Amino acid sequence: MSHVRKVKFSVEQIGVIERFVETFVLPSKRQRSKKLLLGNSEQRIEALQRLPDWIDPILVLEITDGRSEIPVGLGSLAGYLIDHTGATRVTLAEAEEVAQGGFGALFIADSGNIGLVVPEVGPPILVH
Repeated sequence: MSHVRKVKFSVEQIGVIERFVETFVLPSKRQRSKKLLLGNSEQRIEALQRLPDWIDPILVLEITDGRSEIPVGLGSLAGYLIDHTGATRVTLAEAEEVAQGGFGALFIADSGNIGLVVPEVGPPILVH
């Protein structure tokens, strides 16, 4: 399979992903989601497609309907956007736009306490 690509994440990126999983993913799905998010591109696609169902519903701040729905003051938060190709530095405001048209993506703020799940289909989910 030529489209399956293994990306080597930095120690910092691995830590960010692990903190997100420990904070926002249901305990029964943490091990699997961590393995898939840190795996090859095909595994990350699977994780990103399942992530909306694996997020602890108590921690969902809101389901946004577009960039204008991101709460005032949060758009400038910097972090990593994780998608099937790897990790990219963006702000929360940029994350949704950058993620459009892909297989899904996950923005994790540097602070670790804010995330944005951008599913392949459906509205983005802001978690806090």
